[in-house]
Amino acid sequence: MKYSLVKKGAALAVVAAVTLSAGNVALAGSHSGAFTIDRGNYVEVLKNGKVTKSNTSGSAAKFTCNMSVGYNDTLNFYVYNKNNNIVSAGPATFRGTSKGTQKTSPYRDGKGLKGNPFYFRCSLDLHSVSSSMKVNYKFIP
Repeated sequence: MKYSLVKKGAALAVVAAVTLSAGNVALAGSHSGAFTIDRGNYVEVLKNGKVTKSNTSGSAAKFTCNMSVGYNDTLNFYVYNKNNNIVSAGPATFRGTSKGTQKTSPYRDGKGLKGNPFYFRCSLDLHSVSSSMKVNYKFIP
């Protein structure tokens, strides 16, 4: 069967459109990135592009903070599922940590299942000294 350039071009356009519109598709394994957060507020990260847990069902999500966090600042990371429910039993807390420090946020019983999509929320404590902070992270659900 022969295809014309128009048909090939149309097929490529469809593939590109599907790829670009994949904002609600879950990413596999882990995700690294950056965001800015203001003191006393929180930021929801990857809510429209959740990360699917690809390793075995485990007891905790892992966060790596690729920046140092001073002793006068506190960052808390909580994990949420696709239904926007918190699934962490407690936060991964960064305070007085050096660049590359990894912390965990334990899942509630039965919530950290392989194949499930997750996103996270990060807050900068109201009592922190910094008024805002750029956070570089790696998230492994």
